[in-house]
Amino acid sequence: MPQVLDWWRIAQQCFSDDYGSLQRGFLTSIWMLIVGIERVFPLEQIDDPGFALLTGNPRGCPTRHMVVAWRKHLLWNEVDRVCHRTSPWDLLQDADSLVSFDEHSIPRWTKKFSIPKGFVTTRNKYMRSLSLVQSSLRQLQKANEKSHARVETRTWLKNYPAIPTFTL
Repeated sequence: MPQVLDWWRIAQQCFSDDYGSLQRGFLTSIWMLIVGIERVFPLEQIDDPGFALLTGNPRGCPTRHMVVAWRKHLLWNEVDRVCHRTSPWDLLQDADSLVSFDEHSIPRWTKKFSIPKGFVTTRNKYMRSLSLVQSSLRQLQKANEKSHARVETRTWLKNYPAIPTFTL
């Protein structure tokens, strides 16, 4: 819980709260990861007063629509600022680390936006697509004669940095 409060303080400094939804959206995103909810869709089925308290509103649990709407209005530079301030970079000194980059092309059929063409391997052709890059940092540590691994994952859109992505 103290770690979540530290992240919350950092988020208050980094994010603008134009719509008044920062507390609910941020705490819901953090606690979803902690309790093991990987996607927003199960939020519709949660009716736990304890989870509602953890997410900042004792009156009821958040909906997936509220969380998705909050994540959509995030600016990429604010998210990047939070990631840089909360990443434990000091743990990387004098430790074995494995860094990997994974690139994916996500096809898009919309004509609403001007999206450049790229090669989509699942369709084996060039078409409008977003290039998603994911980096993973795996640090191996030895403690108490057991091997522990800590993984940090970061995702961003390569050809559209202004589109918000949220990764913790």
